[in-house]
Amino acid sequence: MPVPFEAVIPMAIVATLFTVTGTGFSGVSRLANEGKPLRHNVDEWERMMMRRDFRLTGTKRGQAVRRAY
Repeated sequence: MPVPFEAVIPMAIVATLFTVTGTGFSGVSRLANEGKPLRHNVDEWERMMMRRDFRLTGTKRGQAVRRAY
């Protein structure tokens, strides 16, 4: 059974809004993580390394040779 053409425009609007929202959320989360993807299933070792990196560089995601003051 074909879909009536009247349903195409609202469904296109809904699909567009989902796409814009998902892309916006991905962009904001990457911006907050210095351009890197989100971390999932972070265990105690990774938390310890993030604390160490924060003490050394001033950021959880970055690693640098020189110390950040």
